[in-house]
Amino acid sequence: MIHDMRNHLQAIEALKEQDTVKGKEYIRDMRQMLETLALVRYTKNRMLNIILNEKAKEAEELGIAIDIRIGEINLGHIRDMDVTTIFANLLDNALEAAKGAYKEKRIQVRADVFHEFVVVRIRNTFLESPKSTGLPQENRKVDGRMHMGLGLDNVRHTLKKYGGGMMTEIIGNEYVVNITIPDECGQEHI
Repeated sequence: MIHDMRNHLQAIEALKEQDTVKGKEYIRDMRQMLETLALVRYTKNRMLNIILNEKAKEAEELGIAIDIRIGEINLGHIRDMDVTTIFANLLDNALEAAKGAYKEKRIQVRADVFHEFVVVRIRNTFLESPKSTGLPQENRKVDGRMHMGLGLDNVRHTLKKYGGGMMTEIIGNEYVVNITIPDECGQEHI
């Protein structure tokens, strides 16, 4: 690795002196390569790692504390497209809600295997309790219009394909989503 980095630095030095455009392109490509290497490996599932890393980066940019702890879960039986539907929707909702929280902007993601199910819990702080507005929990006002929680409907539908389910609740100033998916391996880790 050190040997490769020395070679890359030598190439950058040479390109810098000869052709600044190519040098800038080379540096951009190196940055992209390093960002790929810097991905945190939360789980063995490649797609879930990509999503978690991207959402953690977004949280950091928004000033939201995010804490992710994933046990030895196996999502190998779930298509990448469905992993994206489930986790990107839930984390996008959590980011949007936590962004509007007054004091503490926080998201917590936990996942592990329990009684032959992958159990995932996503908790986030939010601005106002949906219950206090008199609206169903999955309704949100967006630009003065009602949004009927289509993302959560997609998550529920996708989970159902795999025999899973989802429950939501409000605990204090936190919105909590719990999902369960039958574990392909059926091993208990909690």
